[in-house]
Amino acid sequence: MASWARNAVTLVEAGLGYKAKFGPYCKAATKNPTWLIMVVFGRFNWVRVLARSRRRLPDKPVKQTSGSSVFRGIDIDHAVSNLEDQGCTPCFKLDNGRLLEIRQYIDEKVCHDGGKLPVAFHVDAREKVMAATDRKLRAGFYFHEDLTDPVIDEIAKDTLILSVARKYFNAEPVHVKTSIFWLFPLEPHERLTDRKQGTLTFHFDVDDYQAMRMFLYLNDVDDFAGPHVRVPRSHRQKRFRHRVSPFRSRSDEVIAEVYGRDAIDTVTGPAGTGFLENPLCFHKAERPVSAPRLVMIVHYAVRDYRIHANPQSKSVPLK
Repeated sequence: MASWARNAVTLVEAGLGYKAKFGPYCKAATKNPTWLIMVVFGRFNWVRVLARSRRRLPDKPVKQTSGSSVFRGIDIDHAVSNLEDQGCTPCFKLDNGRLLEIRQYIDEKVCHDGGKLPVAFHVDAREKVMAATDRKLRAGFYFHEDLTDPVIDEIAKDTLILSVARKYFNAEPVHVKTSIFWLFPLEPHERLTDRKQGTLTFHFDVDDYQAMRMFLYLNDVDDFAGPHVRVPRSHRQKRFRHRVSPFRSRSDEVIAEVYGRDAIDTVTGPAGTGFLENPLCFHKAERPVSAPRLVMIVHYAVRDYRIHANPQSKSVPLK
């Protein structure tokens, strides 16, 4: 079959997929119609190149912190080159003092399992809460209103990180949001549900025409503690079917077949390990087996479409 015919068939199939996803897309689009346009067209390389070539007026530029960076091992030019070519950077390191401060702050907060009947719990009381509620708590999310510590803000607005984003975007970066959450060990037969399951499946995200995320491990992460897994260069090299489909998730088998097993990169490291990544790269978290993972993810873009609803802190704390 000719390539144009295969592409036509793929577009029809994608159209049927969009019908199945019409509800969620429509709901998000009502908040900001330009978001839907971006999600549809921002998947294509030529659109992103065009967007980057235009020097855009800042949407709401983030004010960087003054003084020196809290990170070691970041070269701006090298980081931008890696993001353009690979879609990700090598690892760098957070200052140990800042790491200790952020862990002390987070350890005092309650997290939430994110279920339909959410449960709030301190991490060190997780086993007691599971026994008391007869529920398995496999994830723990911190709400946005809890992430107000100056150290968290300092990390998100670090001088070096914003300099990389500014040069990579060719525009002023916007700090869209910061997420911090736990993934706890799973039994081999267990599955997460809803959006938490998506974390453990290869997928890509279309945050903006130009977007970047910073991942920061807040505890030691080895091969058995749910490490981040990514496919370098997949921000540019995707099958047409994968690029136009509304279903952004792909199985391990499909990823290995398309990109090769050798192309899949697993990121491990001690607490304080950080790296930058284009969310258009296929990525996932590996299943935690013997230890949990605590990660901080900071989202940067050129525009904040403001479609992310703030989490509701209605939960059922342990009495």
